[in-house]
Amino acid sequence: MPPPVAPAITLVRPCPICGHRQAACLAPLRYELFDQAPVCGTFGLASCASCGFSFYDTPSSQADFDEYYAGNVYYFSATSTGNGGTTTEDMRRFGLIEERLRKYVSKNSAIYDVGCAKGGLLLSLRERGYANLHGIDMLPQCVEHVRTAVGAQAGVGSVHSIPFPDGQADLLMYSQVAEHVVDLSRLIDVASSKLKDGGLVYMEVPDAANYGAHAAAPYYFLLLEHINHFDRDSLVSLFARKGFGLVETGTGHVDAEPARWPVVWGIFRKGGTTHTPPVSRIDERLSAYVRASESHPVMTTLASLAQQQCPVHVWGISLYTYLLLGQTPLRDCAIAGLVDKNPHKQTKRLLGRPVQSPEVLRGLGSGHAVVVAALGFEKQIAESLVGMGFAGRVVFLT
Repeated sequence: MPPPVAPAITLVRPCPICGHRQAACLAPLRYELFDQAPVCGTFGLASCASCGFSFYDTPSSQADFDEYYAGNVYYFSATSTGNGGTTTEDMRRFGLIEERLRKYVSKNSAIYDVGCAKGGLLLSLRERGYANLHGIDMLPQCVEHVRTAVGAQAGVGSVHSIPFPDGQADLLMYSQVAEHVVDLSRLIDVASSKLKDGGLVYMEVPDAANYGAHAAAPYYFLLLEHINHFDRDSLVSLFARKGFGLVETGTGHVDAEPARWPVVWGIFRKGGTTHTPPVSRIDERLSAYVRASESHPVMTTLASLAQQQCPVHVWGISLYTYLLLGQTPLRDCAIAGLVDKNPHKQTKRLLGRPVQSPEVLRGLGSGHAVVVAALGFEKQIAESLVGMGFAGRVVFLT
């Protein structure tokens, strides 16, 4: 049977690459967010009818997302791979970035890491002898950490507001950043104004063309914050439309639990030779990924829990949990509690319920179930539940 034809829609959010207003809706998506979250959790995964780029047709503005990120200070305390820190995998990936860039920049080049988080990439560059380093992040905690722990210049800013007004950059780096940005056109305009003539942009993003090859749990790569889903052609098209020439591009991966994240990267030169922007053909792969998620065995497990209506406690309040609660049969379960070890998350409410310490599970009997939504931490959580004398069912998603 051929795959269903995606319905045509008029976009709320114009295509962030070409500005077109017509698209195909590949899937409706729903996320349950912390109470009073400034961003919307219901929208479609769209594929532009003109350039083929795939993205969320979210009604939320860049200002809404800026407010959302400013309120997520627990990102600074995160220690897992992919949070801009210094895990073994992070430092491996940062070393690969330096290898890609070294033939285009010198050790004295003015290098800016936009969205630097805790500065792991800057630290990796400093250890390799680069001296003129600058970090930009929206969280003041990250900026202070980069100044003190990394020893680089750092300022509060964003992709649309780069500090250090007196300096021009030889290289701007956006590592795992552009997938979060509502206004991509403005990002490129700001980058162009900050770069010296002939300056470079390094951009690395998740590679949506390979989501299906790396799937671990259903919908895992369709996180709320990743509002843009790139492949190589759409990444090249974004820069070609703004007068940047392609220098080099490639693919890779990040080994982050519970899945290997596919990435695509490119190096682009301001004022370089441009060509006709390519058209992305990623819609079929994304549609296949959605269909595979819909039929994932975990969905049957969650549907069974929903049918039983036993008290269900969700351990791990993450970006993926937002999606589980909105998009999967977990939404129909008898949610009795939401737990997480992070003290900051314990100040939040979700579905009108407080996020509590896992200690509330101590001693609960066989009539209860825990769904472990903290992917990558299943073993530790299982051991904690045994230690707390939890006698109910434990459901893992991978």
